Amino acid sequence: MKMPADESDVGAVAVPDRRDEDLKLLGSALSHDLDGSVRGVKSLSTIILNRFGAQLDDEGRAMMRLLGSEAERANRLLDGLTDWLTYAQQPLTPAWQDTSRIAREAFGTASASARERKIEFEVPSLPRVWSDELALRKALHELLANAVKFTARQATAHVTIAAQESDGEIVLTVGDNGAGFEMEHSNQLYRLFRRMHRKQEFPGEGAGLAIVREIMQRHGGRVWADARVDEGATFYLAFPKPAEEDAAT
Repeated sequence: MKMPADESDVGAVAVPDRRDEDLKLLGSALSHDLDGSVRGVKSLSTIILNRFGAQLDDEGRAMMRLLGSEAERANRLLDGLTDWLTYAQQPLTPAWQDTSRIAREAFGTASASARERKIEFEVPSLPRVWSDELALRKALHELLANAVKFTARQATAHVTIAAQESDGEIVLTVGDNGAGFEMEHSNQLYRLFRRMHRKQEFPGEGAGLAIVREIMQRHGGRVWADARVDEGATFYLAFPKPAEEDAAT
């Protein structure tokens, strides 16, 4: 197994009650206040264009369309932040998970919009991991969705998932033959809304890997990556094995 060249600083994190309360308040503000305001801006820009577009010059109409576009982007950013907050605070219910089944289902949803493409996806028999099912499904979905996205320029995309097991942990790997990235910038991978590629090349707001990192933190695990530009990327998810008394419950 390739050891992490740039392992994100994940480990068992004790989350104080105050942080939980702050996250809940922030999530409520995002979902009820900011989200409604942003949607209101988008709606108003559309109404103005429809009702008063003829009274505006070309520059005015372009500015209103730009306002609507920026409101849509702000709404996507809010959705990403809300998603991150959900996995940062929701209770975990760890158990032994059917990793192969969850991986196949996650790939099905991650590749739903790319049915016309030729994507080869390999899922061997994977060992079970001790994790929360929804969190594991989300982490695999985000990595597989990235693999599908960043192989868009390949005539045939190859997406793989595998596992390696040691005494203390089970490491899942998700690899692809896509665009890859410069490892010297990999310290930015797990920061919320940080992107490694231009949006004109690949869409997205950059929340997925931050969510994966948060999920692994809360499991006391690790996440890291290895990549080469134009040769693809591989992500590693290391789930610690539970103590015998935990696994028996």
